[in-house]
Amino acid sequence: PKDAAAFFNRADAKDKLGNYEEAIKDYDEVIKLDPTDASIFNNRGLIKSNLGNYQEALKDYDAAIKLDPKNAVAIATRYWVGELKKDKVTSEILAQDAIAANPNEPYALATYAWHLIVDSVNEELALEYAEKALQYCEYPQLWYYWPLSEYYKLKKDYKNALKYRLKSIHREIESDYVFIATCNWLLGNKELAFATYGDLLLKFPDFNITKFRENRHIHDVNVVEGFELAFDELVISYNRRV
Repeated sequence: PKDAAAFFNRADAKDKLGNYEEAIKDYDEVIKLDPTDASIFNNRGLIKSNLGNYQEALKDYDAAIKLDPKNAVAIATRYWVGELKKDKVTSEILAQDAIAANPNEPYALATYAWHLIVDSVNEELALEYAEKALQYCEYPQLWYYWPLSEYYKLKKDYKNALKYRLKSIHREIESDYVFIATCNWLLGNKELAFATYGDLLLKFPDFNITKFRENRHIHDVNVVEGFELAFDELVISYNRRV
């Protein structure tokens, strides 16, 4: 007989390995066997979001919320879809709704912290919610550190900004390298900054700063002029060396 738990475990493993399409198929089987578990719909929705299939992801989040109206994770995840679609008004409502649904859910707390800081609502309150998310979660998701990294960047405390950015990444996107290189440059760690920028060019040979700034990653939307200028200085100095 088919075992929902076995399909769930295999789906979770495939998701962690990046085999998203196969993970979705296993979650489909779990839902056939147990269509009453809101968390399964939410998990499948998260994978669909990762694949850029936002409309289908929203259907799964809505199904999760219908089964469990207080599912703060599903509500908060809809926030991120809204952010990616640049629907700021809906995103703000969802961030607030997630906190109202469960004010102790780390995922909702981290999401709300991000909303507060990225939309320039209240930086100090963002810090409070971000710290609370980590306090309530023994094994936080890496992105929970985003609000803290951004908070300290805005405060020009580049040591802490760098610390929390390093906690939040696997160096898979251009912005990770740009952020780390810039923080090191501002902290006077010139050789580390050069090395990180060199790694960026090795991993992304077509890197172009103009295009990068025109298409910023979701966690790099706050522009700090001194931060931008520091990266430009780094690039100029690097090019003089090579």
